[in-house]
Amino acid sequence: MPRRTLKVVKLHASRHRLALEEPVDQAADRSLVTDTRNGLQVVRLGRRSPKVTTALVDELCDEVAVIAKHRVRLARQAKAMVKEQANMKR
Repeated sequence: MPRRTLKVVKLHASRHRLALEEPVDQAADRSLVTDTRNGLQVVRLGRRSPKVTTALVDELCDEVAVIAKHRVRLARQAKAMVKEQANMKR
């Protein structure tokens, strides 16, 4: 999420006394307006939306891959900590 967007979401959340996750969840739950083009459902973006390019999609894929690797590493660390605590109790 761009820094400016995150800043706006944080400001909105603090003004309305919401947890930060709530506005993000609300935005994620909002249904998208779609059109059918050549048999495919495509999202209708606003005129001010940035142009979707292959480079932007590749960048997003790279970010998702980094996040996935990070989550796997955290899960392994958590599993190791649980195992270590179980060994300490014995």
